[in-house]
Amino acid sequence: MLGLKERIIFRLRHEIFNLYKIGTLYWKYAGMHIGRKTFLSRISSNWPHQVSIGNNCKIMRGTIFHYDGLYKQEPSILVGDNVFIGHNCLFNIRKKITIGNCCKIAAGCKFIDHDHDTSGELPLQKKISTRR
Repeated sequence: MLGLKERIIFRLRHEIFNLYKIGTLYWKYAGMHIGRKTFLSRISSNWPHQVSIGNNCKIMRGTIFHYDGLYKQEPSILVGDNVFIGHNCLFNIRKKITIGNCCKIAAGCKFIDHDHDTSGELPLQKKISTRR
């Protein structure tokens, strides 16, 4: 028989786990592909259907999946199986990024594949100051 303290701790752990499960269900309902036994903390995504996360992954809080390209059906941010992504990572993707299986990404990393539209249509101008 469990004591009162053990029952309270068990119940709190169960409730916290259920909150994370609800978050995972929310992202699945929004269109994100999420594998089995994947743990999502508080994350953010502007186009959830552009993200595919494999099995047995752990994505920590503050991670942002930002897709900045034109609408398309298939995912552009692909995360393999057994991947750990630390706190406050940023994935700002215009075309596509693939993270392989069994990768560990430290907190605060940024993955950006933009060219910031430097195609030459808007030339950069250098301002020259005449003051001394």
